[in-house]
This record gives sequence, structure tokens and C-alpha cells, in this order.
Amino acid sequence: MNPASRPDAPTPAAKAEPAGLAALFDFSARLRLRPMYVGQARRLLAGDDALAADISGWAPGYPSEETRQAARMLVRQAEAGELERGFGVYLMVRQSDDLVIGGIGFHGRPERGRVEVGYDVAPSARGQGYATEALRALAGWALQRPGVQVVLGRTETENAASLRVLEKADFVSCGGPDAEGLFSFERREAPAV
Repeated sequence: MNPASRPDAPTPAAKAEPAGLAALFDFSARLRLRPMYVGQARRLLAGDDALAADISGWAPGYPSEETRQAARMLVRQAEAGELERGFGVYLMVRQSDDLVIGGIGFHGRPERGRVEVGYDVAPSARGQGYATEALRALAGWALQRPGVQVVLGRTETENAASLRVLEKADFVSCGGPDAEGLFSFERREAPAV
């Protein structure tokens, strides 16, 4: 199927991405990010794992339950009219084989200068720096948007891998545990010089 004819493909008007978003899509030799469109999220939740023409498939053991949760969140935000362009869900696509090896994205649009991120990686791709690479790029992009001063990430203290990802992506601990038992980390906008 021609990707432009897909029901979840962006319309010509929607192709005007926020500044710098196109560079975010192909930001490294190892990894690129592709937006998960609302139609694709709905199909995934209905059991259809079909992907865009430039992606060859899902890594073994993926999509995860976390990816499905992100798809549900994306659909709810779209239905409530709360989806802000650029602040959605992205698939991490490994450049070497065009497989989706993870997901990363925002828990919603920015509010009061803050936006929260989440991520997960297929078991077969863990420990190779993909989450750190994607988180650095996505947080850096968000902090360049007007009005965003803080990118927040939360994780369980038992999740040593996620703690390392946050720290390597220049996030610093800012408290916890919260009511959900999660510890918070944030990355702030660099002060103007």
C-alpha cells in the first residue's frame, strides 16, 4: 500500500512539522524515530501489527504491553483533542535492519513548562544504548520548544536499566518515591548565556 494513502498517514497540511522535528526522525546512524499515528495506534490495539512501508517489522518480543499502553494513551489524547503536534509517541527503528526495537514518547502535551517522557526497548535490543540515544534526542528537541523548561522521567528504583538511561541522558534525580512508588528525574533547559 502506498504510505500516503494509509488512513493514518499525515495529511499534506499536517506535514508542516514543528521546527526541528524532521531532524529528530533521522538523528543518528543507528536509530531513527517514526511517529505512531493515531490510526496505527488503533490498529495495534485491535491486533493489527502492520507498519509503514519503510519499516520491516517488529523486533522479537515486541510490541510490548508498554507500547500498547502508549497506543491507548495516544488514542485517548486524540479523542479528547489534547494531542499536540510533536508531543506524541514514536517508534524506535534500528537503521541496520529497519526493525522497531522500542518506543519513546510524551505522556501528553507540555503543561506549566513541563512535559513527561516514557520509553521501552525490546529485550533483544536492551543494553546497547538505544534508549539513551533516543531519550537524549527527544528531550533535547522538547527543550528547544517554546515554553518547555523541564522534561520529566519517572521510574521504579528496582529498574536499574531505566535509572542508567535517565542518568546517561543528563537527567538528574529530583525526588521520590511518589504516590505510585516512582522516582522522578528531570532534564532542564540550558540557561541562556
